[in-house]
Amino acid sequence: MPKCHNANIKAQNIVREFILTLDMQYEISQSWASLYEYIHYRLVQGNLKKDREMLVEARGLLAELRDTWHQAMKAVRVPEAVGK
Repeated sequence: MPKCHNANIKAQNIVREFILTLDMQYEISQSWASLYEYIHYRLVQGNLKKDREMLVEARGLLAELRDTWHQAMKAVRVPEAVGK
């Protein structure tokens, strides 16, 4: 359990950093902020309630975001993002 808790806290911190680094001068940032807040909420609640379903949902959303960013970096051909 402590290992899971620590991994969850790390994920929460990463998502909070995503929120804090959004440039809110862009309209799309509001949508990203809402999505990040929701993911953070599910991580926190899943951790507090020990609710696997909430954590799996958050993990799935984060995996989708990761895959989307990976594809975007590939599309603009940024070698560092696609592993050279």
